[in-house]
Amino acid sequence: MRYPRTARHPRMILAVVGIAVGFAVVGFGLAGGAGNAPPPTTIPSPGASAALVPPPGTPTSQPVQPPSETLAPQGPPVIDVPATSACTSGEVNATLQGAGPYDNDPATAQQIISLSSTVPCYVSGYSELAFSTESGAVVSTTVSDGSYTGASQSVSNVSLSTLNEGSFLFQYVETQNGATSNCPLETALSIEIPDQSLTINVNMNGVGLLICGTVNVSPIIQGNSIDRYVS
Repeated sequence: MRYPRTARHPRMILAVVGIAVGFAVVGFGLAGGAGNAPPPTTIPSPGASAALVPPPGTPTSQPVQPPSETLAPQGPPVIDVPATSACTSGEVNATLQGAGPYDNDPATAQQIISLSSTVPCYVSGYSELAFSTESGAVVSTTVSDGSYTGASQSVSNVSLSTLNEGSFLFQYVETQNGATSNCPLETALSIEIPDQSLTINVNMNGVGLLICGTVNVSPIIQGNSIDRYVS
């Protein structure tokens, strides 16, 4: 059954037309506003040729230079006033400084001991070394003067003070099997300079070593930089 169509009211038609016109006006306004808005700021990412400029007042630093692959001996430091008095045990400080220049092979493991003094004085000769464990047990080693890999050094008076430092190198065959009952971990080291009856406990900086057998030592020399031992 069909129902007869009802005629639309004129006011309803006008309302619909008005709403459509309103939407059109708003849409045109939005489009116009978007056209007048400033474009977004873009920050280019730095490329190979771009440089980042720090804000004004920001301190700048020089680029870090890579370390030289080849060490070259620089010679001993200059001592303005050589010491004239021999050092005593209470005046000298000894510290495990780090590896020597030929420490890249377990057969020539090397460490450098740095020496300084609270007062101007001198030391001379070869050091005797005594290694011990954390419990205080002394580990048997044989110390041999010379026969290490590196620059040949001669015995001389080495001036020490708070500004002047000396050092010596010791070399050993590094144990590859870890600590054992026959070769325990050494966490303490004392050195003795027989020519001066001088005994010093070394600051190991928390480092433990595995040294058993023969230890070859250099004489004490002026300066403590690693290049002093490069041949």
